[in-house]
Amino acid sequence: MILFGWGPRRPKDLGGALLMACPYCRQDQLFRHMSQTRAFSLFFIPIIPYGTKHFLLCPVCRNGSELTAAAVPKAVEMVGYTKAYQQQAITAEEYTARAHEFHAFLRAIEAEQDAQAALPHDHLPPPPP
Repeated sequence: MILFGWGPRRPKDLGGALLMACPYCRQDQLFRHMSQTRAFSLFFIPIIPYGTKHFLLCPVCRNGSELTAAAVPKAVEMVGYTKAYQQQAITAEEYTARAHEFHAFLRAIEAEQDAQAALPHDHLPPPPP
């Protein structure tokens, strides 16, 4: 008998990324950059990975949002700035500026996704003659 399957593996914590208020539990928390890889498994051993998703999650309630492909490198960069700030390698002003940039980047992506979702894709106007 051969046992095989596919599905998500345990999430991997890539580090603290951004201090913000959680919209679910209403607490100010250092949101964590997490990744989860899906893999084909044989006898419960992951053999072939076939997809990875990245998230920003609240460490208290574990709610958050999935990161787009464009946001993943920015999140990795922000984790680096957070570590540098915690080790006092950068100033509070520099860290705050980087955090504001990252937050603005996330809001811009969210606004773009909301605008695309609002478009009625099934009722597009005909092209001009």
